[in-house]
Amino acid sequence: MTDEPEQHPQQHRPAGRHGLVRTLLAAAEQAAGSGAGAAAEAHLRAALVVARRLVAAADPDDDAHARHDLSAAYVRLGSLSLDTGDPATAQRCYRASLAITRGLAASRPGAPACRDLGAAHQRLGDLALAQGDSVAAGRHYRDQLTALRRLPADDRESPAGRCELAACHYRVGDRAVAVGHRREAERHYRDGVAVVDGAGHDVEFHRALGTGYDRLGDIAMADGDLDAAAERYRRSMELTRQVIAVRPADAAALHDLSISHEKLAETAAAAGDRADAVTQFRAALSAVRRWVAVDPASRSARDDLAYLADRVHAAERGAA
Repeated sequence: MTDEPEQHPQQHRPAGRHGLVRTLLAAAEQAAGSGAGAAAEAHLRAALVVARRLVAAADPDDDAHARHDLSAAYVRLGSLSLDTGDPATAQRCYRASLAITRGLAASRPGAPACRDLGAAHQRLGDLALAQGDSVAAGRHYRDQLTALRRLPADDRESPAGRCELAACHYRVGDRAVAVGHRREAERHYRDGVAVVDGAGHDVEFHRALGTGYDRLGDIAMADGDLDAAAERYRRSMELTRQVIAVRPADAAALHDLSISHEKLAETAAAAGDRADAVTQFRAALSAVRRWVAVDPASRSARDDLAYLADRVHAAERGAA
């Protein structure tokens, strides 16, 4: 395989080269979608060659565009490498994209640069998490949070901006829990809740707020405060029910509903209320049955169905 793309007359002009990069990226996406991984990789490596030449030859007015093309090519190759089981190449590509994005954010600050920088850190955080490195994942998620906080106020306070910021707080909190920093995690969960609480009645606000209360319930449960844990799990469950009221076939919300009921069952069992534990486990099983009904191909749903059926039987035996 060669990194040299086929020569096109227009690639000798900057505008033509930008168009060629986009064409190669589109061809790679089409090839990957049809299962032709080798062809997709060839297109992406060709796009890298063209994009590098653009950066090397760019005048000041075209430099940002050229570097953005190069970053996009690295991201696509990194994602393809990850999909084909090559995390080392994915990491190298994502790091290269991060370096370019940092430079763009420094030279041309603004909403697009902040979002691109945040996305670059999230990709590396997700990759580190998949490799079992919670410390590195947490570091990238914190850097993502810093980038999102630098968004202009109008972007940061938009519905999408608020939900994105809350989700980032939750990711940072989750990594803090994983390394034993529960109080730090609680601060981030509370900050995430504060970002979306009272911000509106949109479904995504309810979903984001419900996630925050669920996480705060986990903190209270770990602290041994069963009353606070149950109250937060109920709050999360009510928010999830509001999502389901609008979107009855929302598989993710039905999954979340089952988790809320299961956690309420755990708090009831810990408090010695076996009857309520049975009730909550049954409700969790009912939610999963609804999940299976709307997404019968989901292996996770079917696995949860078997798992919760066992938990219901065990709880019923314990309460007899």
